[in-house]
Amino acid sequence: METPTVNSVEVRSQWDLRNAKLLAEQVATELAFGPQERDEIAIVISELGTNLVKHAGGGFILVTPLSDNGQKGIKIESVDDGPGIADIAKAVTDGFSSSNSLGVGLGAINRLMDKQEIISPIEDGRGTKIICIRYVRCKDHLTVSRCPLELGAATRNHPLAEVNGDAFLIKNAATSVTLAVIDGLGHGEYARQAAWTAREYIEKHYDQPLDSVFSGTGISCSGTRGVVLAIVRFTWDILPAQKPPIIKFTHASVGNIECKFFGNPYPIPIVVRRGVVGVNAPKPVLSSHIWDPEMILVMHSDGLRTNWRWSDFPELADMEINRVAATLLHRLAKEDDATVVVVRTKK
Repeated sequence: METPTVNSVEVRSQWDLRNAKLLAEQVATELAFGPQERDEIAIVISELGTNLVKHAGGGFILVTPLSDNGQKGIKIESVDDGPGIADIAKAVTDGFSSSNSLGVGLGAINRLMDKQEIISPIEDGRGTKIICIRYVRCKDHLTVSRCPLELGAATRNHPLAEVNGDAFLIKNAATSVTLAVIDGLGHGEYARQAAWTAREYIEKHYDQPLDSVFSGTGISCSGTRGVVLAIVRFTWDILPAQKPPIIKFTHASVGNIECKFFGNPYPIPIVVRRGVVGVNAPKPVLSSHIWDPEMILVMHSDGLRTNWRWSDFPELADMEINRVAATLLHRLAKEDDATVVVVRTKK
């Protein structure tokens, strides 16, 4: 395998920072990143380089083209021998910015890049290394094939609250769809902020591996109350029109988001980890399964009662899918923020 070329620029002044941005622009262009993506990469370089100059007395920015299992990307590293970052959790919090910097901060860099790792101190109590990776999005994601599933959702805020502390996401790609149900801790504005911080990160990175999505969401939510979160990703093979597609799905969850499977011919073993994403979350356990055409999935937050069965609602069988979700929400919601997402095979 060909060894990737590592390009390095020493950054001790704004002029050096300009050279680092030109280098990143050149590598990003060669990798076929689009104009908006190149602008976002330039923002990352600017923030990292400004922090090197102002707070570490200078350092190095390294830019490396990547090829990871056929997926191209760019790796940007910032390395210094400065005093280190005293509080990494605070540094990645939205709204936190080192004095006189761009005001973007490491939290926003986390959203702009697909992966971020911070090592501080490096050795003997000094030094910081920040590693960021951004992948080139496959153009196939822009062309969505006919989804073989019906997807419905409904949500509402706590009856005594003005805003909803829950959120959900349904995101289609070429041969996949990613679903997320998110519950910000508590109620009201702070819960809403946590839920939408998570949603915005997931929407931007929905096509990345689920463990990476959870990791990045945790960084983004570290300045919030945190969320509980479940994500299910369906994928299918494109087959001749006369044959039904083979559908697979992967589940990952941290916290008490319920995933109920009905009509399945075999048990669906899933593992739910205790914790709060953004506060003390463990890594989720990913489990992959084959979707049976007779199955129905209902994902919901703890704002819905759990002691019910699909057979309790025979009228749902012939309902349009969004009405199914709305009916379950209406019949099962408690005095809480509540969200439900329903999935079944198209007939």
